[in-house]
Amino acid sequence: MEKLLPQNIEAESGVLGSIIIDPEAIVQIADFLLAEDFYRDAHRTIYEVILQLYQQQQPADFITICDELERRGKLEDVGGPSYVTSLINQVPTSGNVEYYGRIVERTAILRRLIHAAGEIAATAYQEGDADIALEKAEQLIFNISQRHAHADFSPLRDILSEYMSKLDQLHERRGSIVGVPTGFTDLDRITGGLQRSDLIILAARPAMGKCLTAWTMIDNPLTGARRTIEEYVKQQLPQVLNISKKGTIQAATIADWVDSGVQPCYRVQTCLGRMVEVTAHHPFLTEQGWRPLHDLRVGQRIGVPTVVPVFGTDESLPLERVRLLAQFLAKGERPLEANDDAIQWLRESGVTDNAASETFFPPYVWLWSKHYLAEFLRVLMSSNGSFVTVQGRQKIEFAGASQQVAADVHHAFTRFGIVANYYHKSESAWCVEITAPESVAGYQQEIEGQHFVVASSPRGDDAIYWDEIAAVDAIGMHQVYDLTVPDGANFIAQDVFVHNTSFALSLAHNSAIKHKQSIAVFSLEMSKEQLVQRFLSMDAGIDQQRLRTGWIEDDEWERIVFAMGTLSEASIWIDDTAGISTMEMRSKARRLKAEHGVDLVIVDYLQLMQSTAGGSRNKNREQEISEISRNLKGLAREINVPVLALAQLSRAVESRSSKIPQLSDLRESGSIEQDSDIVMFIYRDDVYNPESERKNIADIIIAKHRNGPVGEVSLFFQASQTRFRDLEVSPPTE
Repeated sequence: MEKLLPQNIEAESGVLGSIIIDPEAIVQIADFLLAEDFYRDAHRTIYEVILQLYQQQQPADFITICDELERRGKLEDVGGPSYVTSLINQVPTSGNVEYYGRIVERTAILRRLIHAAGEIAATAYQEGDADIALEKAEQLIFNISQRHAHADFSPLRDILSEYMSKLDQLHERRGSIVGVPTGFTDLDRITGGLQRSDLIILAARPAMGKCLTAWTMIDNPLTGARRTIEEYVKQQLPQVLNISKKGTIQAATIADWVDSGVQPCYRVQTCLGRMVEVTAHHPFLTEQGWRPLHDLRVGQRIGVPTVVPVFGTDESLPLERVRLLAQFLAKGERPLEANDDAIQWLRESGVTDNAASETFFPPYVWLWSKHYLAEFLRVLMSSNGSFVTVQGRQKIEFAGASQQVAADVHHAFTRFGIVANYYHKSESAWCVEITAPESVAGYQQEIEGQHFVVASSPRGDDAIYWDEIAAVDAIGMHQVYDLTVPDGANFIAQDVFVHNTSFALSLAHNSAIKHKQSIAVFSLEMSKEQLVQRFLSMDAGIDQQRLRTGWIEDDEWERIVFAMGTLSEASIWIDDTAGISTMEMRSKARRLKAEHGVDLVIVDYLQLMQSTAGGSRNKNREQEISEISRNLKGLAREINVPVLALAQLSRAVESRSSKIPQLSDLRESGSIEQDSDIVMFIYRDDVYNPESERKNIADIIIAKHRNGPVGEVSLFFQASQTRFRDLEVSPPTE
């Protein structure tokens, strides 16, 4: 026999009868009892009429109720005037109306739970994605619990009593922090800490000046093609090579493509002949960690990859054509054995119409398989290379009139893990020279012998060659771009390691360690391991790069062990789900709040989120960002904690003479400003002005503060540990 749904018809009749005999009784239940809470349809209809009369400030007695039901054409549906009269006879007094109302509410909640259970079961059968099914289930239950939760008026005397207790605590601390402390004295003074239910936006330009000129070449690990960074940004190509946190060269996914406008640039050349053009603040990998260019000097060593293991798969051409192209580029003239068809093919390749000094590798060369590229280099070197022995050591050299061909040979060798020197030998000759014994052996094996070794990418120091800076030259103003690569926070461009985000992490570290707050970090840009490395670097005061590569001095281990003990006690929770949706984030935050308690949620960063699982299909990006910001504000209110979301500024900053950010610079959506309670910007003058007197100083600009003053706070930025500190009389050196 099927069970009836939970209900109490007598209690429903008691509610309605109480109101009919005493219309003022409605005020005791109107704030919690809804028409949909009634089980019997007739009762639901009568209560809807009572609520409408109440909202219209009309008494809900027998006459007015029957009149309104008649006007709606529903009087007979509810049983006529006689049924309304019978409700009056159900109760002798209206004194118990709230009690009856709570019974009706309770049975309604039980029915909703049963209905939700059915929906959850149906979802489990129909939804293939378990995470989405779980989120829907949690949302159904959460909606019921939220509907059941009610706030009520509090007498002023109770509120004053609670506030006096808080005021006593504040007086004891002699501070003004009423929210979550950031650990930055001046910032806490202005904000009073981060307030519950607030959405705080922390915005800055992506990479803050760490950019490369438009024509910087990047090797596409998916195809082998060489593309400019401008092409990468405009076509949003998905992958690059980088050095992983484990020290291996790997393919990495790009999270964002950044157009940074026109900025002053510098050409950096190394002793190996590698060259890259960057902005003054762009970091390079040194033996002491990542260092911005303006802190480096000629003679210092930077890391370059020993191998760029990228090859295509194309073998569509006959090998004879591959050899023909090599012979032509080696000599800059038509090979004697070439027939007219071959010459026509060379002409179509775009290489025959140039002078010998202006030839180059056609773009399709980089799409060739490893075997084809090796054969191409073998013939090229056989035609225009030399193999000599100097003082018992072998040397392999290529020399030619074309600077670009020599540069292309230099890069092609790097694909095989052959480290070579590239330099201007004479007025009419450019040279590529292999002298290191391991590279000579590599050439003989990989190119001459073509006995390819199938092995993993080199690890650690084997993947890095420490190359001296030979020259740094200003080259004027140029269009620059950058890429955001979450895994490893670096990528390989022009055969050099280049870096690409921390204030939010410094804030999280301060709040958790100094003030024992519980912090939830949703990291869409960096992995859990990278975040741990940054926290450890902050706490132990040791350069991040040396932590990553294991270059730890004996006297530093004690600091590391102590820092790990401190961090282990900290209440910091990290989720590094890439491209997380707001739905999934809210579900996880609710669960964490219920199970462990949370004082602050940090989102790094807003533009990497999705409004729905799997991405939006029907909204443009601005609409989606608007929805994301609204949902983050909803999350802050829902779990009653501050949400600090990192966001990007538009490139409008770069086009102005003053680079100081403004509210109008918030990227992709004005609703970010509208939904936020506080908007803060990070500005570093030395990013844009290499000669700035404010070296390593970061200005935190509070541009919007819904419930307090705006202002500016200056902090010391320690780049080697990506750490922000309160300004000191003698700030720590890097």
